[in-house]
Amino acid sequence: MVMDTQKTQKMKFGGKEFLNNCSFFLRLIKLELNITGEDSILLIDIMENKYNDLLILYNSRLDYFISCFEKRGIRTKRTYKKSSFLSRVLRRTFEALNFSQDFWYGDWKRDLSSFKTVIIFADSYFPVLKFIKGNNRDIRIIYWYWDPVFRLRLPKKIIFETAEIWSFDPSDCLKFGFKFNTTFYFSNIFLPKNTPEYDVIFVGNDKGRMEYLQKIRVRLTKLGIKGYYHVIPDRQEHEKKQRKEIPYVEYLKIVSRTRVLIDLIPFGQSGLTIRAMESIFFNKKLITNDPFIINQNFYTRENIFILGKDNGEKLRDFINSPYKQLDNKIVKSYDVSNWLKRFNI
Repeated sequence: MVMDTQKTQKMKFGGKEFLNNCSFFLRLIKLELNITGEDSILLIDIMENKYNDLLILYNSRLDYFISCFEKRGIRTKRTYKKSSFLSRVLRRTFEALNFSQDFWYGDWKRDLSSFKTVIIFADSYFPVLKFIKGNNRDIRIIYWYWDPVFRLRLPKKIIFETAEIWSFDPSDCLKFGFKFNTTFYFSNIFLPKNTPEYDVIFVGNDKGRMEYLQKIRVRLTKLGIKGYYHVIPDRQEHEKKQRKEIPYVEYLKIVSRTRVLIDLIPFGQSGLTIRAMESIFFNKKLITNDPFIINQNFYTRENIFILGKDNGEKLRDFINSPYKQLDNKIVKSYDVSNWLKRFNI
């Protein structure tokens, strides 16, 4: 292959010219090795530094997803650096007194000038918005609610003044005037290969669902349906049960050993849960109490059983019947790359 030297850029060992040349040669490698599909997209995105001006401040308890973002070439950090319990109490005291919390922010604070966009996963603390805007007045801030508002705090005036507010929950978007984006997942998360051991599983926090789950459990047991149930008590519960949180990597092993996931959304939530995402990405059937799921583009009666709507007498038949494969384009529309595109990133 002969290249026109006048059209080629000078190779440098840093900066955009180097990255552009990496991208060029990467595409040649892609053609030579016949790398296609999702692997090709991931490889190109990472090597082209597609997200080099994007920062995600991730405040969810699900730490596993931080590495998933990073593997996609997306710089992802915790808002606050790790600290002791006493230090966290002191930080919250500073917030209540409207004192600066700069000391507790992670090392991302030193590189703010290099980012054009920051996505902040909503939590209960807002001073970080003012800090970011004060250090990079041109930065675009997306404040992302991945939980319903009722589980966090009502949005304060400072959020509307400094950020775009987006949510996964259509009801919250209507109620508070947020912009909507879907729940997302990662096409680069894979299950280990295991033979199904359970018919159904439920793993999750209580969130007021224990009584309802117990009724479902009794009903399924009477039908001879084998289940695995692991409920983590809410933090405010005084009587701590023996159950502890399962690391997500261990949870994925459990998912690999079941045919069906149980998804119970808390009262007042209308946005899709992670369980719904796991269902379509891992080809697992779903039993859910979400009445709105019937409107989703991935809904099929063969794969999703809606409690309180579908015929309970056919529950066993539902579990035993095969999973109906979805159009791959539908599944990939919920991948993190397309989630970012809906923010125009």
